[in-house]
Amino acid sequence: RTAKQASSVEELSSILEEISSSIMQNTHNAKETENIANKALDSITKSNQSVEGTIAAMKDITDKAMLIIEIARQTDILAINAAIEAARAGHMGRGFAVVASEIRKLAERTKEASNQIDRITKDGIEISNQSGDLLRSTVEQMAKTSELVKQVTVASIEQNAGVDQINLSSNELNQISQENASTAEETATRSEELTAQANEMYRLVSDFKINK
Repeated sequence: RTAKQASSVEELSSILEEISSSIMQNTHNAKETENIANKALDSITKSNQSVEGTIAAMKDITDKAMLIIEIARQTDILAINAAIEAARAGHMGRGFAVVASEIRKLAERTKEASNQIDRITKDGIEISNQSGDLLRSTVEQMAKTSELVKQVTVASIEQNAGVDQINLSSNELNQISQENASTAEETATRSEELTAQANEMYRLVSDFKINK
């Protein structure tokens, strides 16, 4: 059982590394998207850029939103795997299961916000294509987009915090597993020594009876 739990802990650590990598990438993309959205909003508000430039910026936002959605989907899958491995780790993995569940919820929030970003931005592109006179409506759409991107960034930061918490617990769990494995090995060695001593005593007693 100890070996099985240790194996689950190792697998969990591997999954956590993948989750951490995905979340870091998503945080980076979210910040980039936020910068693009803010720049686009500023450009529209000040009317310093043409409608074509605004459309290009919104297309960039759409592309980033789709990338965020995909990474959030992968994060959700990894969180499910983490929950499975946490269950296999027994009572030592309960804390992981709770945090993994929170990460899944945050991933869902990220996907929902990103889907809204995608829809709103595409609406903005359509509005801009129809007429430059409708830039005021586009400003409102971009303001909503900027707010949603901030939500994605916050969710990603919270996910990072969750992974940090899991990593801390994982390190502690790894240490416990190693200590358990070491104790099991010492017990096995001691058991072999006791068996050898018992066999020797049995041999001596047998010799004593024969000689007597």
